[in-house]
Amino acid sequence: MMHFQVVTFGTPTYGDRRSFYRSVDSAVRDAQTLGGGSLQTVRVVECSSRADALDADISDNRSVLWSR
Repeated sequence: MMHFQVVTFGTPTYGDRRSFYRSVDSAVRDAQTLGGGSLQTVRVVECSSRADALDADISDNRSVLWSR
């Protein structure tokens, strides 16, 4: 089972983000709500496991499924 993570460059001041996602649609929906603060980039990345998703970082070399 694939897991997904919303990773950011900068810190958003509003929007919701979970610790990991089982659905890419849910991850994209939450990623679209993030904004404000020093936020510059938002990505939804694919992870091989829950533990992998919990450790995901924007600088990791992962498959990017959505980006803004």
